[in-house]
Amino acid sequence: MKITNKVVYQNLDDLFSQSPTFELTNADKWVVFSDLHMGDGGSTDDFRTNSDLFIRALKEHYLPGEFGLILNGDVEEMQRFSLRKIFKQWKSVYEVFDQFRDQTSLLKTIGNHDLELGMMKDLPFDYEHLDGFVFNYKEEKLFFFHGHQASKRFQKHNELIGFTLKYFANPLGIKNYSVAHSSKKQYKIEKRAYHYSAYRKVVSVIGHTHRPLFESMHKVERLKYKIEQLCREYVEDVANRTETLVKSILSHKKDLKKYVKQVRDTNFQNYVYNTIFNCP
Repeated sequence: MKITNKVVYQNLDDLFSQSPTFELTNADKWVVFSDLHMGDGGSTDDFRTNSDLFIRALKEHYLPGEFGLILNGDVEEMQRFSLRKIFKQWKSVYEVFDQFRDQTSLLKTIGNHDLELGMMKDLPFDYEHLDGFVFNYKEEKLFFFHGHQASKRFQKHNELIGFTLKYFANPLGIKNYSVAHSSKKQYKIEKRAYHYSAYRKVVSVIGHTHRPLFESMHKVERLKYKIEQLCREYVEDVANRTETLVKSILSHKKDLKKYVKQVRDTNFQNYVYNTIFNCP
């Protein structure tokens, strides 16, 4: 079955209409994180590298500052690891989540990598898992959802992706390859989310694409920025001048040349994502 943009937008509209609404006031403070991808603590656990920084930020800044905590999907990497292993490895993180739940507020949405949470009954923690939710601020709407709902690929292949990661990639020690590694897929998903937000006249807050997004640059500018960033890494870090880094630079240059040649779009200075934010 061919998945069209119309189907994706209808799914987003259904999600928006069915999501619970919470009131937001000027006194409220919230911090948003997504895509932690917590695993078993091993070499293929993407969360391991930044876990200490994440825990310290929550415990030493946001919790004392009385912030509410929003976890916007893909908190657990359940396409690769069992929830039992994840909870055992990162029990200290869940204890901090519990503190937010009990002392301030905690809102947790489901992403494509922790989709199973919505169907499980015996969970080792007591959090409500939402597909999405809406903040109502002075009659204006802020729509929070993970972002995979704007992906055609997710609509068709999510179960197959999970099977491949768990039973083939994990045993071979292959790290997660996701939409975050493809500028083309990132752009398409964010573009659909932007178009939906503009249609609904809401502000959308997503994750999924693993990159900060606020008044985003046009694709041309973003590709140029990424190429410059990778070139700086190549020049400054001699020890890590890997073949992968070189291939990434060449791939982004190829995307840039292809886009400019096909689209011939030079009026990109005013093309901004002014109704969508990504807080990875």
